[in-house]
Amino acid sequence: MRSFVISASCLVQVTLVGSLASQAPPAWHNPAVRRVADTLVVLSDGAEWAPGLFKIRYHGYIMGTGGSFTIISGFECTDCDAPRLIHVLRPLVSAADTSHPAFYFPGTVGSEDNPEGFIRSRGFVGSCTASDEQGLVIVESRRGDDGRWADSTRTVRLMGGKLVVDTQAGRVSAEQLARQRVSAGRCHEIVPEAHQLEG
Repeated sequence: MRSFVISASCLVQVTLVGSLASQAPPAWHNPAVRRVADTLVVLSDGAEWAPGLFKIRYHGYIMGTGGSFTIISGFECTDCDAPRLIHVLRPLVSAADTSHPAFYFPGTVGSEDNPEGFIRSRGFVGSCTASDEQGLVIVESRRGDDGRWADSTRTVRLMGGKLVVDTQAGRVSAEQLARQRVSAGRCHEIVPEAHQLEG
């Protein structure tokens, strides 16, 4: 089982490179993204960005002082049992750069030992928190070795040109606020996968 645990208040410098499944960017798209197609992201200046992912999807961006970061998801390989992951990257940086944050894609992720799932999560992009800053919010429940579930909320935001990843216990209040912001048109939810298996 792969673990993507990021310590609270961890400061991460991110550089971007990625690819996305063929789709036109929605209304909340990053101005630098023109379109995505499987393993390639085409930027507004015509530059082609291949972040090293397969079946890429574009989910939005985080913008602030110092530039913007693109939120994409994809698979690390096509003939393996790795799950889809979310990456927060600066354009033209590789997803293999381990200095950027990566998260399990929202939904349920299971394994051979835990087919019913060891993580259940939802993801939100935009102004989804009380601070009204743009960011990515992941609310999740993770099953421990003892069979008990622990809830947490991870928030990714841009501060001083760097990504800040905060992790806090609990998910209910953050999830309720994010859903209210979705209803108000301030943020959107990443459509979750019903079930993924990780080998």
